[in-house]
Amino acid sequence: MTQSCIPCLILALGCLLQFKTEIAAQTAEPARVMILTIDGKDHVLDENKETKIPGTIKDANFLIHPAGYRVFNYSGLNFRYPDKMEFDAEHDGENKTWSLNGNDADLDVLVLDANPDLYIKSSIDMNVEISDTPDQEVKIKKGKRKVNGIELRTYEYSIPFYEDSLIHVWAIELPSRNGRSRLLSFGREYENGKLAEECRQFEKMVFDSLKF
Repeated sequence: MTQSCIPCLILALGCLLQFKTEIAAQTAEPARVMILTIDGKDHVLDENKETKIPGTIKDANFLIHPAGYRVFNYSGLNFRYPDKMEFDAEHDGENKTWSLNGNDADLDVLVLDANPDLYIKSSIDMNVEISDTPDQEVKIKKGKRKVNGIELRTYEYSIPFYEDSLIHVWAIELPSRNGRSRLLSFGREYENGKLAEECRQFEKMVFDSLKF
């Protein structure tokens, strides 16, 4: 290797390291939120993160306990979700997926280099193909929901998947960011024709705290 190539190699390694650091930062599970109560006053903290509390504390009564939620804060989206849900992330070029999984409730947060209609059709086609009835026709129910004063498009559909099981999906298209589509895709379960309680509470927590 010639001496003139060394600076180029160092630059390339630096860019690679920066890229890996950015990916790691975008796929890390959010910290669990903790509540520290000092003499009756609550302070919201992130688990395992050093936090400075103003004022002088002396001979005070302390109580710390989990807040019961974590905060999703990626791709310009911010919302709370139950801290017991499993977290996963997968990035493929410009397409990014963060997944939250509970017992009955699931959510995929999607950033897409594609039109949401095309993505949903592709997702349905893929699931139908591997189902027990690959020739079935799935109907998409489109609607609207107002969130933070903005009317957003929604999509709802169900796919008979295996024997008596159904895949229920309700998705909402959020305003795009940096030319990329953003979609919240909720996996739902129903009990006696009604939305399962875990799903209801989860979606309420998300939409009560959602900022985009």
